[in-house]
Amino acid sequence: MKKISKLRNLTRLVLVTGDVVTIPVVYFLSYFIRSKSALLFFQEKMPMDRMEIVNHRLWILLIMHILLLYLHGFYDTMSLRKKSDILARTIRIGTFEMLVLVAVYFFSQDILFPRSIFVLLWLLIISCTSAWHGAWRKVFNKRLPTRNVIIVGTGENVRNVIREVQRLPMYGLEIIGVLKEDDDCSNDTRLLGYPILGCRSDLLDLLKTGTIDEVIISSGDTWQDDLVGAISRMEQIPARICVLPTCYEILIGRINHIRLYDIPLIEMIKHPDIPVSKRFLDFTGALVLLIVSIPLFILSSLLILVFMGKPVLFRQERLGKNQKPFVILKFRTMIRNAEENTGPILTSEADERVTPLGRWLRKYRIDEIPQLINILRGEMSFVGPRPERPFFAEKYLVSVKGYGERFKALPGLTGLAQVNGGYDTRPENKLKYDLAYIYNHTLWLDLKILVETIKVILTGRINP
Repeated sequence: MKKISKLRNLTRLVLVTGDVVTIPVVYFLSYFIRSKSALLFFQEKMPMDRMEIVNHRLWILLIMHILLLYLHGFYDTMSLRKKSDILARTIRIGTFEMLVLVAVYFFSQDILFPRSIFVLLWLLIISCTSAWHGAWRKVFNKRLPTRNVIIVGTGENVRNVIREVQRLPMYGLEIIGVLKEDDDCSNDTRLLGYPILGCRSDLLDLLKTGTIDEVIISSGDTWQDDLVGAISRMEQIPARICVLPTCYEILIGRINHIRLYDIPLIEMIKHPDIPVSKRFLDFTGALVLLIVSIPLFILSSLLILVFMGKPVLFRQERLGKNQKPFVILKFRTMIRNAEENTGPILTSEADERVTPLGRWLRKYRIDEIPQLINILRGEMSFVGPRPERPFFAEKYLVSVKGYGERFKALPGLTGLAQVNGGYDTRPENKLKYDLAYIYNHTLWLDLKILVETIKVILTGRINP
């Protein structure tokens, strides 16, 4: 595992270094080519000494280039596996960079910068950047070792883990086999096509062979899970509930404990500590973004009116903090009366009720812009668990243990589950992301989630 982590860090370092070197090289190369050729659009060559009188703003291009590559996922080793994706995003980045450079030189009234350089620079940035990242990813994918994995446990959780590993071959996980629970060591020899190597008690012997790189342990439901589920459905908790942690629980968790003399205790159900500054930042950020996004708001509204008709906005009841109902606002992306014949159903990535325009609005999260109004009203936050519909919330409160805990925070425009999951992520897994966010909240975590959300918006990414 350490070897793979080092390889990925080395890859990022090499990619960034290559990009930092690429910009000044292609910048100089643009002038050099122009000095040797009149190209197709000009009558004569440009003297090389023209470069000496130009006010160069190379640092702007360099910073912008690295930042845009990061936000478009070029430094994520598990993304951009298709050459077409690399080329498409590089064209978008190069075009944006040239537009910014043109604006900088125009508004600074710097008329000495050769216009032909913009065209050459655009072409060279696209070709060199896409070639560099495409070639390195080809090398990286060949060097990425396969990791042998054993899955420990039984039940539906183990089957879900196996299906996820099968669905995501790019992670390089190779399932060697399954170890069942000691009390469920039946005579079965295979599980979903993989050999059952024994029981949980055989794990240490298998690790000693040195052929196992990772172990995934999937625990079944316990009476503690039942207790958490029951407590989370209570409106008021009459007493503080504490747990005497085992060494296992201390090792896998981040412990904020209280103490009874020399006995460490963990408070099982508590109110998350959300700073007041979060509300101030939410209100200020929503107000600024709402003003800035007015042109996009108007354009989206007109497109919906022309291609889909009225209404422009979609209003729906959702549950907020402490299960308080509120009306969420979105741009409409589905046909009218989408649930008239079906009743409440969850949307999916390939939902036929979504119109072509609506699919585009969803891809770049433009449909979420009206929720800035919900943030200004104090009904939502920028980051938090996504607000759920009452119909589904009632079902999950019964079927998903601990689901009521997610209502201890304001719902969010985005969240940890949204940047790590997809439309078809199971509610049990989304809940784990939501609780991890709520009980480990910091403003720094909010910032990281917002940056990841920007990457999702820029790339139109829907997680696999």
